[in-house]
Amino acid sequence: MAAPRKSPRTATSKSSAAVPAPALVQAPVDAPEASPALALGAVIEQVEGFTQVVRQASASSLEQSRAAFGRLKEAADEAAASLEAARKVGDEGVEALRLKALETIKTSTDASFDFARALAGCKTLADAFALQNEHARKQVEAFNVQAKDYSSLVQKVAHDTMSPLTASFGKGFGLTA
Repeated sequence: MAAPRKSPRTATSKSSAAVPAPALVQAPVDAPEASPALALGAVIEQVEGFTQVVRQASASSLEQSRAAFGRLKEAADEAAASLEAARKVGDEGVEALRLKALETIKTSTDASFDFARALAGCKTLADAFALQNEHARKQVEAFNVQAKDYSSLVQKVAHDTMSPLTASFGKGFGLTA
């Protein structure tokens, strides 16, 4: 008895439903009895191809890492230089503030000695009170002038100290200062 014939529709349905999974190494269809040496050779070729891809990816990754490290080092060096410049300017500003404080102390001390000499020369109590009022008024005026001077000097020092840092920050983010 002959085997029953399958209709073409049934054969097509089965072949599309059962798609074989891709194999790592496929033996040629026309040579069912492929030798193990050929299969091993095919595996070796695939492994060599894979290792070549891994080598290329590793080399590319290494070059990208070196470039990124170089950019990071350059940015760190620029930041360190900016901090050093800001420190130097800050030190100069602190020195200017120190000199201003010494000048203020000297002015105040001189005014106090002048007041003491004038007070010693007063003949009446009314003259002493008038001299005291005049000295107090002059000290308040001097204090207001000194406060304005300190304020402008501190603002200048802060601006000058931050200038190297803001320039570096702006450069790092592509901004112009």
